[in-house]
Amino acid sequence: MSLRAQARSWLAVLAAALGAASIPAAELPELNRACQTALDAGVVADARRECQKAASQAAEGGRAAPAAQAQAFDRMGDLQLALSQSADAENWYRRSLTVRERANGRDSGEAAQSLESIANALLRQGKLDEAEPLFNRSLTIRQSRFGASSKEVANSLHSLGLLAMAARKPDAAEDYFRRALVIREKVLPPTDPLLGRTLSNVAVAVQAGKGVEAAEPLYRQALVLQEVAMGPDDVSLLDTIDSLARVAVARGRAQEAEVLWRRAMGIRELKLGAEHPSVAMVQNELGLLFVNARANAAAEEMFRKALAIRQKAFGINDLQVAEVSNNLGALLYTQGKIPESLPLLQHSASVTYVALGAENPITKARWNNLQRVMSNLTLGR
Repeated sequence: MSLRAQARSWLAVLAAALGAASIPAAELPELNRACQTALDAGVVADARRECQKAASQAAEGGRAAPAAQAQAFDRMGDLQLALSQSADAENWYRRSLTVRERANGRDSGEAAQSLESIANALLRQGKLDEAEPLFNRSLTIRQSRFGASSKEVANSLHSLGLLAMAARKPDAAEDYFRRALVIREKVLPPTDPLLGRTLSNVAVAVQAGKGVEAAEPLYRQALVLQEVAMGPDDVSLLDTIDSLARVAVARGRAQEAEVLWRRAMGIRELKLGAEHPSVAMVQNELGLLFVNARANAAAEEMFRKALAIRQKAFGINDLQVAEVSNNLGALLYTQGKIPESLPLLQHSASVTYVALGAENPITKARWNNLQRVMSNLTLGR
């Protein structure tokens, strides 16, 4: 069954289940607003309910304006992306494209918007070869419709930068991001958060292509821009703070790295909650930092906290659990606590083997850790 046929079939079932025919077409803009509000709030259950109502009404067509129909399909695509259902998101965005091309033409700015959304969904699926021509087509349309220095063109350039990064082409990515930044600096106010975010992506590309030393001043400049735009404790700063912490680690500045990681953890605990999985990520990083500083008690405390959060969030047979289990097991082994380290290393090696396979370098490293401990146990008998 084709993607369009799947979408039609799904929409038909959805319309029947929700009684779409009973909802007046005039209500679609209101349904779209309710859907967007739920998406912005990040409440999945509400977003699913409201966005499905809007999509069902849009599928009926009727007196609904094409723009409202396309928006309903777009919001369903956004919901599926938020749920990591990229293939489903692609189907909804394609439905939106059909509406927009029929109403506005194949080379309209509205069509370019849908092309960009489809390409982003393909990028999330790792289908880079399929995404690239759609991104380029969207860029061409936007250059023609809005001008070479428009914010729409900057959006397309930024997306092509993300594609280039995924394709491991950091020099091309840097060029796209810098071009997007030049345009955004012209058309956006100095306090717009997009400026700091774009510069941070320039730094990521520079780091990948030229190393941490070249990237560090760009990260610092990006963080200043983001702090001005969003304040010191906004979650949008976290990627840049995390990057600066990793740069500090790579350049041997452990104290600075600890300050940055603790700041990142504080923002996460404040905004996301003390048991959010991303808090465990920072705790694991701090644990590694403390291991290198030979602060074993502090490292063990961080690893145990990270392990508890990840087990609760993901279950015991998850790669993120295996990662911190390996770190804690290795630390306990170096302290001579071999019987306590053994089950942690066994579990980590087994989960990694199942998830990544025997030939993966991570799998091999974790099995080597386990075999070293088991050899010591055998020798100690």
